[in-house]
Amino acid sequence: YNLANNTTTAKANITKAAAVTIPTQKIVLKAGDKNDQTVDLAKFMPKDAGTVTLTQESTTGADILMEMATKDGKFLFDLKEEATAGQIANVRFKITSDNYDDTTVELNVTVTAKEVPNVTVKDINVEYNPALSLTPEGTANVNGIVVKGVFGWEKGVTTPANVAQSGNYEVTFTPEDTGKYEAVTKTIKVTITPAKVTGNLEFAKVTASGSTLGDITPADLTALKPSAGTFAWNDGAAQPIEQGKAYGWTFTPNDSNYAPLTGTVTPWVRSSGGSSGS
Repeated sequence: YNLANNTTTAKANITKAAAVTIPTQKIVLKAGDKNDQTVDLAKFMPKDAGTVTLTQESTTGADILMEMATKDGKFLFDLKEEATAGQIANVRFKITSDNYDDTTVELNVTVTAKEVPNVTVKDINVEYNPALSLTPEGTANVNGIVVKGVFGWEKGVTTPANVAQSGNYEVTFTPEDTGKYEAVTKTIKVTITPAKVTGNLEFAKVTASGSTLGDITPADLTALKPSAGTFAWNDGAAQPIEQGKAYGWTFTPNDSNYAPLTGTVTPWVRSSGGSSGS
């Protein structure tokens, strides 16, 4: 519609990205634990999610939680004094954000008679390579005393191995002394970034007017690793070549585990020309 000052506004529909998958959060507390509990659920959303809102939808199972609240993407609660080993409570949340479809996440609180180690697991951020093999790492202690055990991907989890498999993953710490200590499962972020294409392209030299960028498009890309992909001139193949001018190009690999390679070339120069890639 037209406003009084003759400006025009339009309403646009923004398509959100697909909902983020967040594994069920498995919280284990020793009976009698009097500490205030905080579970950060918003941290599992991507950095570009925008404003994130956490809403508690339902609580089922044993009546063992109190002082429940949500604040700044976190779930706050206390364990009731009368909670006993073996009891389980389930809480369901909805996470809404500016740029992603709504996500539903479950949180299970299990009461145990065993000691529960304080477990910290590192997020993983690595560059892709075909031989990538990821192993989770972390620490576990009780009252500052190290608890021996092993870290591994939760049962049923497929080990992430490529860029498309980046996301939230469950890691379980299994103590050596399972009679004294409880196993603890944590969720971490795994980010696998695209690798760089290696190699250099050679371009034919131009010594006179009348040629276009299409005339010097490399026919052989095998100098690049990987070489399967699409080469394109940023200005288009029909662009006439001018003396002394540099032209940008982009090689887009077919394999999404590799980032596009870009470079510039000055085909028509008085001295010897060349190519650069980045």
